[in-house]
Amino acid sequence: MKFSAGDMVTVNLVDVIDLYDEQFGPNEQARAVSRLTSADTAVVVSLSSHDGRCVYIIGPHGAGWTFGAFLKRVK
Repeated sequence: MKFSAGDMVTVNLVDVIDLYDEQFGPNEQARAVSRLTSADTAVVVSLSSHDGRCVYIIGPHGAGWTFGAFLKRVK
């Protein structure tokens, strides 16, 4: 699914996802800085510039990067 800044999202298919301090890359060691649960709603702030797979979100427990595949848009 493709997201845009300002979209409201929640977790898709799992109960909890970790949010990371950096975008994911082949040799990067990102660290988890927050989480988003299936009961939470977050807002998309930014998309990764190089491939669009990662999104930066702000949720009730903090902010960070995750893969868009772990999210679904709230209707």
